[in-house]
Amino acid sequence: MARVGAIVSAFVMWAPLAEGTDDEAHAAIMEAVAGHVEDGFTIREEYWKGELESGGKKLIRHQLFRGNEYWFWVASSIPGCDVKLEVYDANGASVTLERSEKGRVRGVRVTPAQTSSFYILVQISRAPGEQSGKPAVQLIDWALVYGYR
Repeated sequence: MARVGAIVSAFVMWAPLAEGTDDEAHAAIMEAVAGHVEDGFTIREEYWKGELESGGKKLIRHQLFRGNEYWFWVASSIPGCDVKLEVYDANGASVTLERSEKGRVRGVRVTPAQTSSFYILVQISRAPGEQSGKPAVQLIDWALVYGYR
């Protein structure tokens, strides 16, 4: 048993440390959206999170309801990342009506014309340390939150 502990300790000591976490990204979003709560938006406690390579994309399918207004916000804890966010309908047409940017947080507003599945695209198009068009070898954390009214 002591041998397993020593191996785990050695691994932890040599494991590379992450520069940021998706929890930090989530906290940045929650701080940035306070004004929307005052405007009557309900912010969902559940949220999406993950890591992407520089240049990576994540497509999330989510049901939206006609008659509601939605804001989606995305952020990374790593400063300098170019994080993009877009919402598409089932035909691939953008349904984004408005965009916002507050520090590291990007947001888009959507008011669906019909109840249906929509597709939220998160894209990290560059990361700190990229030079001469060569992507940095690095996973970039992200978090995505939404609210509705």
